Amino acid sequence: MPPPVAASALSALELLKQEPERVQTLHKNAGYFYQQLKAIGANIGTSCGTAIIPAIAGSSLTAARWSQALFEANINVQPILYPAVPEKSARLRFLSQPNTVSSNLMPLSMLCANYFEA
Repeated sequence: MPPPVAASALSALELLKQEPERVQTLHKNAGYFYQQLKAIGANIGTSCGTAIIPAIAGSSLTAARWSQALFEANINVQPILYPAVPEKSARLRFLSQPNTVSSNLMPLSMLCANYFEA
């Protein structure tokens, strides 16, 4: 492992030891957003308990359209398209962050409701 990579990893581990609440907040935010997406009928596949939450679009074109629409609303969420995943599994990949203000997640899920279908 190159020294800069090792130093970065060590620094990240030290930060996690000093501030364990970051992980707790990450899990809390991810769980909340997961529940909000389920409530609006988004297809989140078998995802649960992780900071990466998919919204399965069903086609690469739909995933790209959703991503573009959200980008125009100042939300940067990347589409995962064929051939990275099977065509019918194309999705948006939401990544929960511990520094996300939870009050921002409800408006995000409501915005997503305009696009996602079960």
